[in-house]
Amino acid sequence: MMFFYQALTVGAILASTALCLPQDTTATTTVSELPSCTPVQQEVQPTNPWAADCPQPTAFTVTNFKLFNNSVSMKVTYSSDVNLICPNQAQDYYESFYDGHWDLSCDVDGLARVMTDSKSWLWVSQNQFCDYFTGCRGRTATSSRGPSTVAIQGNLTTLASEITCVDESDGTQTCTQNSPEFKVPVTGFSEGPWILGYGAMGLDGTYLPDCPTRRPPWVTNTADCDAPAATKI
Repeated sequence: MMFFYQALTVGAILASTALCLPQDTTATTTVSELPSCTPVQQEVQPTNPWAADCPQPTAFTVTNFKLFNNSVSMKVTYSSDVNLICPNQAQDYYESFYDGHWDLSCDVDGLARVMTDSKSWLWVSQNQFCDYFTGCRGRTATSSRGPSTVAIQGNLTTLASEITCVDESDGTQTCTQNSPEFKVPVTGFSEGPWILGYGAMGLDGTYLPDCPTRRPPWVTNTADCDAPAATKI
């Protein structure tokens, strides 16, 4: 019965997330060579429809999972080089708790999100950049659509076997993972948002407000913002 409830809960999260794509009603373009806009492919697919042009990981790797003092934290891989701290510490509201689960934002640009009840399931959603998704023109009479992303999501329903929890004297629980890392399989693909922030970040998701904006936002050398690389937007 518990597993059925979890499946319904995660299913509701997946369904609601797939419909939450922002609408571009202000951006304009003067580049006549851009292709005409096609409908957003936002229906979640079990396999990657753009595998040839936009290969995606088959699983997310989670490290440093911890529940302590009614707060959840972890690190989640975004790419081979990027390992995001979740929740991101740029804002307090990047971690919230409601309806029995935590909702964590892992970066300032809206690229990665984690939800978990910290006991039995953990869900990850990421928006991955891909050059295949260029901007397009003619979405409306006066607007255009910027480059899209590939939205990938994964769900782990056996979190309980990956962590150990102990009851504390103050009535809270402390949970840590049993091994150095565990995997969350990627189970869904769709076209992601095209309106995302380009705020520069380090490879762990640390916000770098003094670095120029760029797309993708990752900065390897945070001391000089990867100078003299040109800003990419």
